[in-house]
Amino acid sequence: MSFVLQKSKSGSKTIEINGRLIHSLYSPEKEAFRFISQLYANEKPNLIILFGAGLGYIHDAIKKIYPHARVFLIFFHSEVFHNCSHKNKIGNHSWHPEKNQDLFDSLNQVLHDYDYDRVMMIKWEPSIQAFPQLAKISAGILHQSLSQLKGSFRTIQGFGKNWISNSFMNYVSIQKIISGQLISPEKFPVLAASGYSLKESITFIKAYRNYIQLIALPSSLSILNEYEITPDVIVVTDPGFYSAYHFRFHKFKNPVIAMPLSAAKGIYNLFNEFYLFHQPHFFETSLLQYFNHSFLHIPPQGTVAASALALILAQTNTPCFVTGLDLAFMDIHGHVIPNSFYDIQLLNSTRLRPLYSNLFKNAVNTSDDILFKDQRISKSLKLYADYFNLLPTAIKKRIYITEHEKMLKGFQIFDEKKFSMNQFSKAPVNYNKLENIPSHRLRKNQALLLLDSWLKDLDQNSNTFHFIEELFYFINPIEYSRFKHHQQYKEEALFENSLNLLKAECSDYLYSLKNKIKALRVDF
Repeated sequence: MSFVLQKSKSGSKTIEINGRLIHSLYSPEKEAFRFISQLYANEKPNLIILFGAGLGYIHDAIKKIYPHARVFLIFFHSEVFHNCSHKNKIGNHSWHPEKNQDLFDSLNQVLHDYDYDRVMMIKWEPSIQAFPQLAKISAGILHQSLSQLKGSFRTIQGFGKNWISNSFMNYVSIQKIISGQLISPEKFPVLAASGYSLKESITFIKAYRNYIQLIALPSSLSILNEYEITPDVIVVTDPGFYSAYHFRFHKFKNPVIAMPLSAAKGIYNLFNEFYLFHQPHFFETSLLQYFNHSFLHIPPQGTVAASALALILAQTNTPCFVTGLDLAFMDIHGHVIPNSFYDIQLLNSTRLRPLYSNLFKNAVNTSDDILFKDQRISKSLKLYADYFNLLPTAIKKRIYITEHEKMLKGFQIFDEKKFSMNQFSKAPVNYNKLENIPSHRLRKNQALLLLDSWLKDLDQNSNTFHFIEELFYFINPIEYSRFKHHQQYKEEALFENSLNLLKAECSDYLYSLKNKIKALRVDF
């Protein structure tokens, strides 16, 4: 690949790559300004991503027309970056192939959840045409980052308030807590999700049950119950109704429930032993500190399967087996049968809306494409698959899957005939109990005092509440997005209006939560 620097007629430099000019030979500055001016449509983006950055002229034009916008530059070759006139200024706001960080991580650092609908992408075609292969790969990574951004925002929009209230309710009411090592290094960890491939693994799980530490997702409990298999650990992260609904007919002999405080409330009425892991949201951090114990950090992963896998990988160096993570519809079924979602469809079926008609409509309306002859995929399932497929190769080498989990790429296919189970122990796993935890009554008082301190900070415009913007975001992410946008564009009147709206809504929510906590029984 040849790179030739040339001087334009205006005196500025341009670059020719394999005979293709990236900027004008007459005036790169005028060309760039004219290009950006044609795009301008009274938009006010929070962030502009320049896809195929050149020597800095497009960047300068962007800053003239969008002075308040943040700008992130994607270079397709490091030689172009090193010849960019602003390379010393834009280092932290750009990516190129020689940077000691991959593009996905770089994008995650610059993209904020509140940018979800205010990201503008500008493509500089001469750079894209000069590096078509890298441009295609980068476009896929960019699409993945933006999809995760929107997914995260929608999740907060749907469950943000639930996460906070669940954290307080669970903190006050939870009983016996397990500490220390949850995943035993002496057992073979098997993660059971609820795709159709789980059914193919039931025989193996039953045959080697004593060697296995079975970690189950809530949606797999119906079929495990059907085959009289009791999981050792059930991982719960979802805050909504269905997360707890999966437990309604359980017959399990006291498995450990691994969960963050923000997971669905009410499960503490069913089981005695809990393993808490820390999703570092401000409300969980504030509550967990009262236990005077260090909890394992598992950042939010976007799906319970990813959180469960992160838990396994964080506590053991042994290989693990993931089954049921099909991330696709098998014909008209999204989950292996029996499962709770199938039961709900059955309950909702009538003579005019028969079961299989409902299942077919759900499969067709939810899925976007047919992956293989009998498997359908959807945008959300593909997004989850992309998360797992972007895991580092070193981690993928530790993870075995079934041949039916076709959405997962780069993992090892599990063959029980070639895999020796003798390296693992048949001895039962013993867990340590967390001692000296505060009583339920004391925890209730601590929760109420914490809420009082937040309300006081809101009322007094205090700067001591470092998480106040996080509270805004979880209570009303749409208004918080406006709040940050007005702040970035220095729109003082609109900013003050958003601030007052957010404070009022947060105050109402916290008073309501206080009343719910006051009503909790603590005499057990």
